[in-house]
Amino acid sequence: MEHQDLDALPLETSSGADFDGGRTLSTRIQAAYRAGLVLDVGTKEGMWLDGTIPTLRRDVHERLLDPDLAVLEAMLADPGSTDLQYGFEDNARSLGAARDDKTRRDLALGAYRQLILLVQALGGLRLGETALDLSPYPMLDHLLDRLVAVLGIEVAFPNPFPGEEGLGTERGILTYRATQAIYQAWRIRQLTAHAERPRILEIGAGSGRTAYYAWQLGVRDYTIIDLPITCAASANFLARTLGPDHVGLYGEDRDADIEIVPAGCLQELSGRFDLVLNADSMTEMSRDTAQSYVDFSLRSADLLLSMNHERNPFTVRDLCGDRLQSRALYWMRDGYVEETARSTRDRPAAGLTRGSSRRSRSGPSHSD
Repeated sequence: MEHQDLDALPLETSSGADFDGGRTLSTRIQAAYRAGLVLDVGTKEGMWLDGTIPTLRRDVHERLLDPDLAVLEAMLADPGSTDLQYGFEDNARSLGAARDDKTRRDLALGAYRQLILLVQALGGLRLGETALDLSPYPMLDHLLDRLVAVLGIEVAFPNPFPGEEGLGTERGILTYRATQAIYQAWRIRQLTAHAERPRILEIGAGSGRTAYYAWQLGVRDYTIIDLPITCAASANFLARTLGPDHVGLYGEDRDADIEIVPAGCLQELSGRFDLVLNADSMTEMSRDTAQSYVDFSLRSADLLLSMNHERNPFTVRDLCGDRLQSRALYWMRDGYVEETARSTRDRPAAGLTRGSSRRSRSGPSHSD
């Protein structure tokens, strides 16, 4: 059997993808951003609202408000030229400048090793079939074939923006961010298999990769809630990969598969969710804000699924208390745990409160 030569793993850099609707998308994102800024996002503490990241993103904020849409359109076409994606993607201005050849090479090797872990976690490889510190290693194509077989979909790794670096495959450039997103989407679908049309809420989605893969797995009722500036990033990625018509933004009067709303309208979300996902978000907020998200989740959803690091002063377990149902080490990253907490409320009768009108949580119309 042929085995993978790790030195032969291809490192590639994306050149981006053509997109015809840049001006229209820029107009939509700017309008949603302006509407979201007037909302209260809670205590302004935590890494996203206080400290380095807001400073790095100051020029991004200015471009999102610039009356010359050509400025915003250029940034959205190449977000890696700014720090819009800093903190949730490696394609960011401040990160790219610090990379040497070894660091870039490690990106490809790291993505390959994460792919092994992902295929193992999904049941496509027996745990004893390969190990990260042993050889021989399975061929890259073999791993991808196993991944496709387990998921039951044609897996792709979209790279809509120039400058994204990682492991080159025939399905796109693979990064560890993509492997995490695939696993999270798979867990969402696995835990909501009982629901014909599961309704999902993700807290803090970054670029929106998990929503992308959840959509590929058939989820068509997905809401993202995040800070206004990060909503712009996820709207940009999802519109360019799934198509603009599949994405609804705050203030728009449309019914889309994926809705993106700013953090200040949490209490406006209506109906009941099958699952709320927290992936690497809650413990990066202030404790009061994180507690409000936990309380909302356990009041308005059947299940809270959390995959979070524990290096901050509080943990998701601290927020959930005895409502936490299960807790295990997260298979993909050291220092992370995967946890679930189930609502104490009875599940609603089918058709009564689940899947309510999306317009009730879309905010004011921009035409008002």
